[in-house]
Amino acid sequence: MSTGRFVALVIVLGLGIVLSLLIGKLGDPLVSAETRDLKIPFSEFPKVLGDWKGKDRPLSEKEIAIAGMDTYLRRVYVNRDGRSAVLYLCYYGNKARGMEAIYHNPTICFPSAGFELTRTGRRSIRLVDIAKKFSVSLDHFRKSGNRLVVLNFFVVDGEVLEESPRNKPFWLALDKLRFSSDPGYFAQVQVVVMNRGDADDAEATAAELLAEAGRYIFLHF
Repeated sequence: MSTGRFVALVIVLGLGIVLSLLIGKLGDPLVSAETRDLKIPFSEFPKVLGDWKGKDRPLSEKEIAIAGMDTYLRRVYVNRDGRSAVLYLCYYGNKARGMEAIYHNPTICFPSAGFELTRTGRRSIRLVDIAKKFSVSLDHFRKSGNRLVVLNFFVVDGEVLEESPRNKPFWLALDKLRFSSDPGYFAQVQVVVMNRGDADDAEATAAELLAEAGRYIFLHF
């Protein structure tokens, strides 16, 4: 990925996060102020994952204020052969507040930046070195010869969901019946890759990084 395309990707991802979450603020109900801290802060998330080395790309203070998450991580990882991917972790230490926030929805934010959605689906991810396998949502986009791929999933009180819980009416109904005094938590995980012309390679790159990163991601919740 060239420097120009990489910078454009980071800008689009940041604008999409802000746009999505700003819309969500309009409908926030009153929720408990209690929060649950991460078991391990994102600042301790490994910057080296196998052949990948990462560098933080923080959101601006304005973006953070609009988003309202309790903590986040946005980091660009580059492997030995020069392929790169953006890892984005967003965490709300209060499930109700996270459920009401409008998460970063790739099928909204990237088309608003001029990308055409070309494919949607699911992909199975098997984590490196541990016997854990789960499903994530998969979206392909294109724009001016560039191919962009997004892997996305949510973790709500330890349960992995390949799409937003708001798109799961039965899950929501059951969740309403689970009374707990614990504030719970809501997290979103995304891996974004953009390259020139090869969608399958972009998807394979995103899956490779998530397989490496996933074994550490779940330790933080």
